[in-house]
Amino acid sequence: MRAASPLKPLRDLNHLTAVSRRLAVAWSLAAVFVLASAGPSAAQAPAISNDVPPFTPHPQTMRAGALVIAMDNTNQNLVAPFNMKAYGLVNNLLHNNVPLKWVIRTGKAKDGIDFTASAQRIAPTTTATTTYNFKAGPVIVPKTYANYAKTLITAFGNNVEVYELKQDVVVDVHYELRFRPHVWINTTNSAIHVSVMTEAGIPTSDYVVSPDYTILPYECFSVATEPHNGSNTGVPAMRSFIENGGNFIAQCLSVNTYENSPAAGHMMTTLGLVTNNIDNVIGYPNPDAGLSQFEGALEQKPGGSEQDFRLATGSVFQPSAHVLGNDIGASPATYASMGVKLSAGEGGMFFTLGGHNYSGNSNIGYVNGRRILMNAVLTPPARPAGCNLGIPVPDLTVLKFHTGAVARLDTVHYTLQVSNVGDVSTVDTSFVSDTLPAGVSFL
Repeated sequence: MRAASPLKPLRDLNHLTAVSRRLAVAWSLAAVFVLASAGPSAAQAPAISNDVPPFTPHPQTMRAGALVIAMDNTNQNLVAPFNMKAYGLVNNLLHNNVPLKWVIRTGKAKDGIDFTASAQRIAPTTTATTTYNFKAGPVIVPKTYANYAKTLITAFGNNVEVYELKQDVVVDVHYELRFRPHVWINTTNSAIHVSVMTEAGIPTSDYVVSPDYTILPYECFSVATEPHNGSNTGVPAMRSFIENGGNFIAQCLSVNTYENSPAAGHMMTTLGLVTNNIDNVIGYPNPDAGLSQFEGALEQKPGGSEQDFRLATGSVFQPSAHVLGNDIGASPATYASMGVKLSAGEGGMFFTLGGHNYSGNSNIGYVNGRRILMNAVLTPPARPAGCNLGIPVPDLTVLKFHTGAVARLDTVHYTLQVSNVGDVSTVDTSFVSDTLPAGVSFL
């Protein structure tokens, strides 16, 4: 007698699938049938808006066979100290319609473990199965998409370390990544952010360099970036872009330019910010925020005219504003990185980062500055359907039934009817698990 059957794959799910089994009933005809969807489903895993602390945990079970793109300095260091091409691989998978899970354990300490599991490294080379601690926001390819993703991972290369789970594990999914990133970079000092895109392996087809005043509220970019800009001409246009679900990260001088602008500024504070530049060791009040997913410290003296900021006299934070990096021991309080949300639902985030340029230095503090930019790129936006940035996902329902009465020791033939009402025409595999009560077994 078995408590439950092994998982049974179903293929060609866009039509009916008939499955026959013989069920010997020892003393009861009752059975419980547990159905698992083929992949991310709008009905089962709605889009998560988890942008402002305190965050809400979203536990999900990742099945053995799912793939993990490591995002920590131990498991993603074949290009030391951290392989930025991991972001390029994530971007590549998204642009090939592979929905992903960005795993961040709610309430973790800085550099805390997101999850632990038995796994085997499968790329760029294979290692033995062992137990791994995954930190700094690992990204997971669900099992349903693993075989397809493996071909993309091999083609992408770049020594990105990818692991295959050898056990089922419950993880905290902070974000469902179901969009194809498309980045807008302001023309002024654009080389600062373009260099990070290049290092991460983001192709030129996935970003555009353009003046800030040209961006439109519903334009088809997932995120806009400003490396260092002293002109506030484009502030009203950018604020409208953010309020309509786009994300935006301002760096160095752009922080004051956008926040202190008399026209459409004061998005994060009531009366603006003042440059402080005290360069203390940085603390991380919200290490479970998406932007804070990096291991180790952020460089406290990255250079530039605008490294740290404090509130102007009489100024206070707006209700959804939150600190991501602060100067420990500073009085008055001084900040290196902040965030605020300007729209409901996904997206609408305005992020700030002090420091002029984090590129050209392999010190982990500078690498982490570049990682903050790429974490902004991975933060889900809300964009018009016509932009075609969303990744289509299946939405499966499974009905298991039989006709006629059942007597003791009868053979019963069940039919499984699978319906896909999502926006993907076909799905490779689904799984059905039957959990039986005591005294009932499959033959």
